Amino acid sequence: MVDGGVSRRRFLIASGALGAGALAAGTPSWPACANPNFTPPSDCGNPTDTGNRFSLWDDVKNATPSNPHSNLAVVIPDAKKAFGYAVKNGDPGGKMQYNLLFIPAPVSKPKMPQARITGVECPRILQPDALNLWHFAWQEAKTRFKAGTDLMLGINAKDGRQKDQLHIHLTAFHEDARKTLNGLTIPTDLSAWNTSAFVVMDNVYRIVRIHNLDTNVFELVHKHVATTGKNNDMFQQALAVVSAPNNGFYVLNTQGKPDTTAGQPEHIPELRQGKYFGSSNIERLIYRG
Repeated sequence: MVDGGVSRRRFLIASGALGAGALAAGTPSWPACANPNFTPPSDCGNPTDTGNRFSLWDDVKNATPSNPHSNLAVVIPDAKKAFGYAVKNGDPGGKMQYNLLFIPAPVSKPKMPQARITGVECPRILQPDALNLWHFAWQEAKTRFKAGTDLMLGINAKDGRQKDQLHIHLTAFHEDARKTLNGLTIPTDLSAWNTSAFVVMDNVYRIVRIHNLDTNVFELVHKHVATTGKNNDMFQQALAVVSAPNNGFYVLNTQGKPDTTAGQPEHIPELRQGKYFGSSNIERLIYRG
């Protein structure tokens, strides 16, 4: 997948096969954190950031609904919120049929700093005045992709992305991944989400079924999955949202092994099913057209 029209994304979720199972809580198999003074990243960036990793921010920081610049559109659903959003072609000139980026954009010049959001680690996405990006991203995908498309929204963890401005990928779900997912028994109890573990094409995911996207999905993973406090691992969370049969949505969550040499926090329980582990990316479940 092309990220912002520059580099190929490594998205997550799989196209194929097998297996599901409950994950038992226990001690991780990797060594203890090597650096007890590790501070989990929670920086949201600065509006003055420039450079290749911040090119998506450059694309949206001065864009407006009447002058979207290089974006397909800029939308301000509620001027009282901290940010609106922009929709951008994620693969200009490329061959991918389904590849849009959904990016927080300033509501106004004075509120520009609030729209500067590096990614899932930024606490600003959890604030009461944060726009529910997932709700609007789904509406945009429904509008911009042809009817009947099996839609997917996804975001990578900090370690799995290449652009440091939060962006949700609007794309299509791979048919093989759909077959696998629909054959699993997915919990609806959010309290069981963290201890669920399902293998989809050699990667492991925590999966839960929700009724709608009225609640910010970032809040759900922060409350029910991510570890908080000193061992905060929100920055390690990757997410995908797809439709569930007979209404509702599946939320797939994964994360890679922590970098213990850097002292990254360990997640309990470990995201493992047999020999398979999770990933900080969401890629294989994309239908590339």
